[in-house]
Amino acid sequence: MIVLLGAARDLGIAPEGATAAVQGFGNVGRQVALELARRGTKVIAVSDINGGVMDGAGLDLEALSGHVARTGSVLGFPGGRAVGRLDVLAAKCGSCCPSSPSSGRCDGGLERGPSTATIRVELYSTDVLRRARMPSPFPGMNPYLEQEDAWRDFHEAFLPAARESLSPQVSPAYVVKLERNLYIHERAAKERHLMGYGDVTNNRTRAPKPASCATAVLQAPSRILLPSVDVESESYLEIRDSKSRRLVTVIELLSPTNKRPSDDRQRYLAKRAGLLRSEAHFVEIDLLRGWPRMPFDEPPSGDYCVLVSRVEDRPRAEFWPIGLRERLPVIPVPLQDPHPDAELDLQTVLHRVYDAAYYRDYIYDGSPWPPLSDEDADWARRLAAASAA
Repeated sequence: MIVLLGAARDLGIAPEGATAAVQGFGNVGRQVALELARRGTKVIAVSDINGGVMDGAGLDLEALSGHVARTGSVLGFPGGRAVGRLDVLAAKCGSCCPSSPSSGRCDGGLERGPSTATIRVELYSTDVLRRARMPSPFPGMNPYLEQEDAWRDFHEAFLPAARESLSPQVSPAYVVKLERNLYIHERAAKERHLMGYGDVTNNRTRAPKPASCATAVLQAPSRILLPSVDVESESYLEIRDSKSRRLVTVIELLSPTNKRPSDDRQRYLAKRAGLLRSEAHFVEIDLLRGWPRMPFDEPPSGDYCVLVSRVEDRPRAEFWPIGLRERLPVIPVPLQDPHPDAELDLQTVLHRVYDAAYYRDYIYDGSPWPPLSDEDADWARRLAAASAA
């Protein structure tokens, strides 16, 4: 607490009227949170080993303490929004206090206070040190991530990060599963060499022939060459009822495979049409400016967009057009009655993925694709240059 108050003083942050997030709500974290509140600081987020809870208006710490005493965790506290354990360390606030070691409880059953080394490891492992210096420099979608060299990696990192944000909000009633679309392409004979992406590679070895064998081996009259194929897989999310495993919601992040005119687009459109006729909600996120949009009755505006189709509202759906210079929205993720929607903050997920992958080290060597207008390209170059500096 002394270090925290000293750091706030050096940074010119007065405790009264400030905001704070506290990681850990045991012997150390709870006392830190209460002491901050006594000094006029609004504690907007806390977490423990199981997850976190957040309320931008400030948490009722006495009520939260009572909830933890009864249940053993901050999870399920009705006075705030459930978030991931690591989301608390990325909360937008004046100060962040890690008050729990990564290893949880010691063998004796008493919570240990954090050492300097533990705090540094926890901050580094959750990207807080880097996030404070270097989030994505763009207010919304980073157009440099649309380059072919970066997009696939971004796509495959974004959905697990989205799952990490959603899971604590929907547990224990639902599970969030990472699934895959498979696209199989037959190649011409001259292109039959190793290429593309494979989930699993099997190295098959022939069994040794026995020294002697009395069984005759039938010989085929000829041998043929089977078609060579390239298998590409792309992730998507499913939210399922944890007991019945009934499919509740599907979340897709579109890729060039889905969007560019091809057989793959047709296969995706067939899957999409099936979901829109099903009893599952459907969320479709398009963060690519290139290639034709998915079919809508009215052409959508904006550089990017998000579709949320609720079963009970079809054929109508909620739609978010997003401009290049606009913040990515917080979108609802519908569930079954009587459960309220979960929330997915697309901008927060993007920042987390951007930081963790160190995209800043290489994506600015290229140019956004498709090319931006002259005005937007100049704006993007200035932001990229400032980020590099």
